[in-house]
Amino acid sequence: MDVITVGIITFQRAKNYGAVLQAYALLSAIKDLGYRAELIDYWPKYRDGHYNLVYFPLKSFFRNGASNFNAKDAIKEILTFPSRYKQSLKFKSFRKNYLNVTNQPYRSGANIPDKYDVIVCGSDQIWRYHFRGNEGFDDVYFAKYPSNKTVIKISYSASMGDDDINEKAKKQLSELLENFDFISVREDSLLKLITPFTTKLPAAVLDPVFLLSADEWRRMIKKNSRKKKYLLFYQLLLNHEAEKLVKQIAKEKQLEIIHIGGVKRNANPFGLQKLKLSTGPLDFISLIAHADYVVSTSYHGVVFAILFGKPFLALGFKDNFYRIRSLLTSLGIENRLVERNSDAYIDVIDYTPVNTKLKKLKEDSLSFIIQSLYTTG
Repeated sequence: MDVITVGIITFQRAKNYGAVLQAYALLSAIKDLGYRAELIDYWPKYRDGHYNLVYFPLKSFFRNGASNFNAKDAIKEILTFPSRYKQSLKFKSFRKNYLNVTNQPYRSGANIPDKYDVIVCGSDQIWRYHFRGNEGFDDVYFAKYPSNKTVIKISYSASMGDDDINEKAKKQLSELLENFDFISVREDSLLKLITPFTTKLPAAVLDPVFLLSADEWRRMIKKNSRKKKYLLFYQLLLNHEAEKLVKQIAKEKQLEIIHIGGVKRNANPFGLQKLKLSTGPLDFISLIAHADYVVSTSYHGVVFAILFGKPFLALGFKDNFYRIRSLLTSLGIENRLVERNSDAYIDVIDYTPVNTKLKKLKEDSLSFIIQSLYTTG
C-alpha cells in the first residue's frame, strides 16, 4: 500500500515564533504517525510586505513623502536593523532545517497541485476575518483547494482570533465549513460559534505545540549558558501597564529582565534591562525553557511556559484575551490571566493537576488526528 500524502496549509512563512513552531509541531506529529507530510507554501499577495525589514516609517516616506514621515521612528528602525536582519536569517535557517515545505510557492489556491490524499488546514489564526487587507475569509484556509472531491479535508486547531463576526461573515463561514470532512478548532468560543453551521460534529483540540513533549522541544536547543536568573517578558504590543507589572515581579523575585517581541521601532521600550531583537525560533524556545518566570501577552508564549512548567502570568488584552482565557480555563489555571487593573498572582503553580488535564487533552487531540487520517486508509 502506498504511503498516504498529507499537505498542510498554515502560516509557515510568518516571522512569528508561534506560527513557525506550531507548523513544525503539526508536521512532526503527522509524520510520527507514519504519513508523508509537507507544508504547502501558500503565501497570497495580500500578505506581501508584512514581515519586511524596512518598517513603516521608511515605507511611508517613500510612498507618501515627508508629510507622513516620523524621523524618530525611522532612526530607531535604522538602529535596530542589524538585530532584525540577524533575526530574519534565523527564521530562514529554521524553515530550511526544520520545515518540509514545497519547493514551489503558491500565490493562489487554484495553483495548489492535486497530488495529496489529505489536506490539513491549521493551526493558528488561519480563519481570521479581514486578515491584513484581505476582504472576508480566505477560502484556501478552508480547504476549497484542491477541488478534487476524493481528497480528505481536515481542519486542525484552527483559530479565528476574534470570533465576534457579523451576519454576513457567519453566512460565508457556514458555506466554507462544508469543504471539510473533519473539523477541529482551538478555542471553545469558536467551537460554540461554528457548531450550528455544520453537521460534521466539530471538536476543540490543543494547539499543535502541545502535541510534542517538553523533552522533544528541549532536544532542539542548547544547554543554558546564562549565569543570572531571569524573567522572560514576551510582548507583541506596546503597553505601559505591562511594563509596571514586569518590573514589579522582577524586583520581588530579584530577577533580571529579558524582553523579546515588542514594537520593532522601539530600540529600548520601557527601559527594560535587555531587549533582544535578534531572537530566532530556537532562541525563543531556549529562553522560555531556561527562564525562572515568564510574562507574556502572546498566546504561544503562554503555551510554551505551560509546556515547560514555568511560573507565569498571561496578560490579556483585547486582541488575545479570549484565546488565552480558553486555554487557561481548560487547564484550570485561569487565575494566571491578568486583565487591566487586576491584581497579579505571583504564587507558585501546582502543575500536577495541570499536567493531568493536559495529558487527557493531548490524547483527545491526537485521537482526532488519528481517526480523521484513518479514513484515508
